[in-house]
Amino acid sequence: MASMQNHFCDICVESHVVAVVWCPDCEEFLCPECSKHHSRAKISRDHTTITVADYKKLPPFFLSIRYSCSDHNEKFEFYCPFHKHPCCVKCVNETHVDCRNLVPLHDAIKGAKTENGLLQIDQELRSVQKSLNDIYENCSSNLQKLEKQKKTSCDEIVNIRHVINQRLDKLEGALQEELEEKYVAAKTKTGTLLSDIMNQRGTVNGVIRDLEIIKKVATGFQIFMIVSEIENTITERVQYLEELHEAGSLDELNLQLNVDPALMSFMKNAFSFGTISYHHNPISLDILSLQGEHAETIVRPSNTIDKIKLIPKQRIQLPKSENVTGITGCEILNDGQLLFVDFDNKRLLSADSQSKSNELMKLSSSPRDIAIVDKNTVAITLRDDQTVVLIDVKANKIVKTFDVTSPCYGIDRVEDKLVVRLNHIGQFLVLNLKGKILSRLHISGYYIQDVALFDGKIFCTNCEDHHVYCYDMNGDLLWKYADENLRKPFGIGEDSHGNIYVAGRETNNVLLISPDGHRRKSC
Repeated sequence: MASMQNHFCDICVESHVVAVVWCPDCEEFLCPECSKHHSRAKISRDHTTITVADYKKLPPFFLSIRYSCSDHNEKFEFYCPFHKHPCCVKCVNETHVDCRNLVPLHDAIKGAKTENGLLQIDQELRSVQKSLNDIYENCSSNLQKLEKQKKTSCDEIVNIRHVINQRLDKLEGALQEELEEKYVAAKTKTGTLLSDIMNQRGTVNGVIRDLEIIKKVATGFQIFMIVSEIENTITERVQYLEELHEAGSLDELNLQLNVDPALMSFMKNAFSFGTISYHHNPISLDILSLQGEHAETIVRPSNTIDKIKLIPKQRIQLPKSENVTGITGCEILNDGQLLFVDFDNKRLLSADSQSKSNELMKLSSSPRDIAIVDKNTVAITLRDDQTVVLIDVKANKIVKTFDVTSPCYGIDRVEDKLVVRLNHIGQFLVLNLKGKILSRLHISGYYIQDVALFDGKIFCTNCEDHHVYCYDMNGDLLWKYADENLRKPFGIGEDSHGNIYVAGRETNNVLLISPDGHRRKSC
C-alpha cells in the first residue's frame, strides 16, 4: 500500500500511479511512463523536472509558487520591476499600462539560478549570520565578565566592611541589595538579548540551510519568486541589528563598585556605603547595509554597454517655422510616436514611424523639456511661465497646470512623481501628479539643467563644466563623469538597464555611460 507521503501522477489520475518527478512548468507530478512522453513532447521537452524526493526537500513556501496568473489563468510572460511581480499579457493591458521598463520574464530569470545570481544574497545572509555569531559570543563573554565583576565587587565590600564599625551594617546591607539588583538587571538584560540573538541566529541558519537546498534543486523561476522572501528575512534581521545597535542594546554591561570617598575619613557623616552602577562599552560591529533591491540584482537582465550598438534608425524632417527650430527635449510613446518640444517656436511637435511630422499644438511659453506620464499624457516644463503643464497628446489640450514659482528646465517621471530642475535656485523639485510639492533637493549649479531618473538616482548634465553627475534622492553625490569626447552635455536619458545616454552639443555625439559611471562608449 502506498505511503501517505506518496504523490500520484496527475495524468494517470484514475490509475493512482505513484509519481517519480515533478514538472514546475506544468505544475504536475509524473509517473515514469508519463515522464518519458513529457521529455519527448515538443511543448515540454525543454522543461526541467525534479525528483519527488528533491521536491519534498523544498521549503514549504516553494510549494505555493504559481507559474500562471491567478486572475486570468494564463502563463506569466513579463516581469514588472515597479510592482516587483510577474504578469501575464492580460495583466499588462489591464493593470500595467503605465508601468515602464517591463521585462520579458525569460530575460528576467536568466541569471536567477547562476552562481553570480545568488552570490550577493548568499554573502549578505552569511554576513548577518556572522554578526549574530559575534554578538552571541560577546554576550556569553559579557555574562562571564559580569560574574567576575560581581565577585570582585563583593570581595571589596567585605574588605571595606572589616575596617568600619558596626553602625555601618545597615549601609552595607543596602549596598549589597543594590549590587544584587543591578547585577540581576544587567544579567536579565543581557540574558534576554542572548535569547533573542539565539532565536534570530536560528532563523538565519535555517534560511541558509534552505538556500543550500534551493541552489541544488530549485528551478530558476522558483528562486526568482522566493528571492523577495529571503530579502525580507535579511532586511528584517539587518534592521533588527541596526535598531539594537542604535539603541545601545548591544553595549557591553559592566558592574563597578563606587565607594563613597568620605567613608573612611568621615565615617560618622557618610550617608551611603557606596553605589553600584554599570557602564556601556560599545562593541565593534559591522552590520550589513543593504544597498537597494536584491531582486533587481538578480532579475534585471544584464545589458552592458559592450553589447549595445546604436545605429541610425530614421531621419525626421521637422515642420518649418519662422524661427530656427530649437529642440530641447524629446520622448517616445508606447505606440512609437515621437514627441519633440521646440523651445524657439513655443510648440509641441510629433513624428510617426514613417518620419511624418506635424505640429501638435502651440504653447504659451518656450517649452524646455518633456517627460511621459502615461500612454496619452506628457509633462512639459514652460521655462518663462514657471509652470509644468500636463498635456493629453490625443486630445491636444492641457489638462493640468502646476506653478513651480521659478524658471523650470529638465523634467522626468519616476513612479507617480515628477522631478523638475529649478536651476536658478539650485533645486530639484519633487511633485506628485496632482502638483503637490513633496520635497526639494538642494543641488547647486546654474548650468545643471537636464535630468534623468533611474533606480532611485538622479542623473544630470552640466554644460558649463562638461560633467555628468549622479545623485541619490537625498541630494548626495554618488559619482561624476567627465570625458574629452563629451563637450557641452545637454540632453540625457536612460534605458531599462540603467545605462545613461548623454548628448554632447559641442562634440555632436551621444556618449553611453554605465550605471556606475565607470565605463563609457561613444555612439
